[in-house]
Amino acid sequence: MASRVKLIILISLMALALVAGCGVKSPPLPRTEVAPGQVTDLKAEPKADAVEVTFTVPQADTPNRAVTEVRLYYGYLPLTGLAECPPCPPKLKKYHEFLIKDKDVQLMKGGQFLYRDKDAPMGEEAIYQVVLFDAWGRSSRPSNLARAPRVPPAAPPAGFTVTPGDGKVVLEWQGSVVIPKKLAASKEVDVLAGYALFRKGPEGEMQINTSPLLSPAFTDKSVDNGKVYAYQVAQVRRVKMRNVIGAHSAWMEAKPKDQTAPQPPSGLAGVPAKEGLYLRFTPSPDQDAAGYLIYRKEKKGGDWQKVQEAPVKENTFVDVKVTPRAVYIYKVQAIDESGNLSEFSEEIEIEYVP
Repeated sequence: MASRVKLIILISLMALALVAGCGVKSPPLPRTEVAPGQVTDLKAEPKADAVEVTFTVPQADTPNRAVTEVRLYYGYLPLTGLAECPPCPPKLKKYHEFLIKDKDVQLMKGGQFLYRDKDAPMGEEAIYQVVLFDAWGRSSRPSNLARAPRVPPAAPPAGFTVTPGDGKVVLEWQGSVVIPKKLAASKEVDVLAGYALFRKGPEGEMQINTSPLLSPAFTDKSVDNGKVYAYQVAQVRRVKMRNVIGAHSAWMEAKPKDQTAPQPPSGLAGVPAKEGLYLRFTPSPDQDAAGYLIYRKEKKGGDWQKVQEAPVKENTFVDVKVTPRAVYIYKVQAIDESGNLSEFSEEIEIEYVP
């Protein structure tokens, strides 16, 4: 009887254990949900002294899922590809290992990883792929492949000139015109694809064009008069179907300037007054008119002379340097903030009778 009771108790305890185990623990998560996220924006850009490799490190929701190690797989192939298998995807076996929680933490800034591969051989195509590891040793899926041709930077075009205008800067240099159809049909590994322009101004430094310019000339109309801008130009070579920007020219400065003359003043009239000849006119309608130059000459003869050197700010003026009974002829001219002069107003003739 005692043995039977023990057996019943044992079976009951086993049943309770099974019940307690069911539904309490959630099903195990798939590996892809606990391992570091996959890098999807790996990029490789050829620079003058290296290939610059960048990507965004996926953010982790817990410390033990944070990325602690980066393996950057790499390989170098001839620009023309492998003779035995030109279209085959490369097999990347070598890798650089970075411990981003330790000695290589400086490579991480704001969630962005940046590495400059100065060992990439010149004249070959560098290929990269990234795998991430967390503190538990779990690895991400391999990233996208990134490719960059490592070639000497093309020399900047010769004869670069900048000519400021009114609300524009005209840029010109020596070079060939790129014909899109010929470029698309070209089988050359390295061919001219166009030109890149760079500008420094009040808003900072920027590349003006997002796609290569096809002609060796450009007019920058996104400038403000009176502000100083500096420009550089570079060749863009299509190497292994990738656009590679070459060495930049020296900076060339230009200051666009208003070259449009203001409209002239009108309605010039005058009357004698006790202190001299009183003049009045309708101002120029242009908002940038900075003042007015008043000219006169005597009717009996002589040349036009400025009444005073400094421009008059108002639309009235009293000429005190007059002689009784003399007859004078007047005209007025507007000058704007850039020094542009308008046409003259109509002329009037006045006798000074105090």
